[in-house]
Amino acid sequence: MIREKKGIGILLAVLFTMAALCFTASDAHASTYTGKYWLKVNEQQNVITAYKKIDGKWKPIRAMLCSTGLGGTTPKGTFYTQGRWNWGELMNDVYGQYCTHITDDILFHSVYYTERFDKASQVTSQFNMLGQSASHGCVRLSVVDAKWIYYTCKIGTKVTIYRSDNPGPLGKPAPIKVY
Repeated sequence: MIREKKGIGILLAVLFTMAALCFTASDAHASTYTGKYWLKVNEQQNVITAYKKIDGKWKPIRAMLCSTGLGGTTPKGTFYTQGRWNWGELMNDVYGQYCTHITDDILFHSVYYTERFDKASQVTSQFNMLGQSASHGCVRLSVVDAKWIYYTCKIGTKVTIYRSDNPGPLGKPAPIKVY
């Protein structure tokens, strides 16, 4: 089992490296982007604003609470999504649902679970931290928002991660707490 996990980890590292080489954001790609959606992650406010191209203009259509990395560990810049999977193993033997690969080892994913495929094992305390920094660098979301990105935004969707006092044109949604 340990060898199997190690082998899978090495395989994932190789795949991430290959994907990063193939899909690294460039100024040329950014200026000619023809995708339908653009996700802007405000790392300071812990909110994502999704934009959709409508009649040739980017219109904000959805705001989502998120948890970005503690101490600024979520990389800033423009990236293009590179892959996705329904359940993914994260750090420290926890699992995320609706994982979408942003860059390197950074993902959009649900708040984590302690057991793979067990929806009852989602960690409530981490869900209650949505709207503030809490991760090791990934962008954590509620299941419904991670699922929206997973099913709505194709591979190659533009993602811009930045810092600002302004939460964006749709504001920052109020957090929902679970107990």
